[in-house]
Amino acid sequence: MLKAHSPECDCAICEQLNLGAPLYREIAAELASDDPQVIDPIWRARCQARVDAIALLSRALPGVNRHAAA
Repeated sequence: MLKAHSPECDCAICEQLNLGAPLYREIAAELASDDPQVIDPIWRARCQARVDAIALLSRALPGVNRHAAA
């Protein structure tokens, strides 16, 4: 099951899906802020929305997952 890692995570999955540190940096740039109290709630909401969208897509297109894993 896919879930958001952490704001510091820079793994391959976070890079590909723009989660973790890549998304955190994107939000920080948008807001011109480095305050975690400002960025963290937005980061968590965006990560959850992306994870939920990916989950919905994977249920709608079950054949894609089997081919991608092969």
